[in-house]
Amino acid sequence: RKALELELKKLRTEVSDICKGFDEKVKDLADIRVQVQIVVTTQELYSLRLAMGIMETEDDLVATARLDKDLDALRKAKEELSLQTSNWTEQVDAAKERLLELQEEDRSMERNFRKEIQTASTDAIRQEDIKNLLVLYKQRRPLAADEPNGTGTGRVSAGRS
Repeated sequence: RKALELELKKLRTEVSDICKGFDEKVKDLADIRVQVQIVVTTQELYSLRLAMGIMETEDDLVATARLDKDLDALRKAKEELSLQTSNWTEQVDAAKERLLELQEEDRSMERNFRKEIQTASTDAIRQEDIKNLLVLYKQRRPLAADEPNGTGTGRVSAGRS
């Protein structure tokens, strides 16, 4: 009986030592597992940062391409507007030239009005009547371009072309 108790005690001690060794190995493996998880998580974070950097670069490229497209469209619009502006400038210059010609013609008609009235009349016209006619001639209302028989020249014709 004593030998069995001694053997039981020896086996309990041995089991206890094996359990302590097993617990230490489990603890060591758990520590290694935690370290490996930390390394894996670190690598995953690094991969995510790289992926995010790639995505940001792609977004930047897409935004740059869109901005380049918008810039090209704006340049094209600017060219079209510049062409339109030059056309309008030509039209304005032509209109100014036409206006100057018409103003000069109008001044010439005013200068020649007295002589033409006297020439057109078969009877002698008094100087006072000529002055009144000249005042009325200067007060004439120009024809508008949208009026019937309007020439758009801003002056009244005296029955001549």
